[in-house]
Amino acid sequence: MGKEIKIIERPDLKSGIRNVTETGITAFMWAAWIYLLMPVLNILLWIVGIRIFYIELIEKSGFARVLDMIYNIGWIAAVVFISFWLWGYYNLKRYGKLQRRKNLEHRCDQKILESLGISPELHQLMLTQKEIEFQWRIDSINAAEEETRLS
Repeated sequence: MGKEIKIIERPDLKSGIRNVTETGITAFMWAAWIYLLMPVLNILLWIVGIRIFYIELIEKSGFARVLDMIYNIGWIAAVVFISFWLWGYYNLKRYGKLQRRKNLEHRCDQKILESLGISPELHQLMLTQKEIEFQWRIDSINAAEEETRLS
């Protein structure tokens, strides 16, 4: 097998200006792509019969009603957002300091450790580590399955 390419993802190292720039460029490119596809989309919609929708919406000034509807929906969305935010703030103040979670007892099933080939010392060491990487080997898994069948 060839060399593996390791991709390092560290968004915390990006500056705010870089994030805004990348988002702006992406939005511009999507807008350009949609703009370039509009003639094809227009032809397809005209073939399907959406031309009638265009006549009713644009040519007969139904567009003003659509803008009014979008304006009203915007106000409704703002009211819903503010009410959810206030509800979340109330819950934070009311219940934020409570600790009702129950800590579960530490459980170490010896059969699981044995089937994975992990000693109790290694298990204790693994509990102190921040990150653990397993490398499964097919031959060891097949041997463990064969051993289980023979027992």
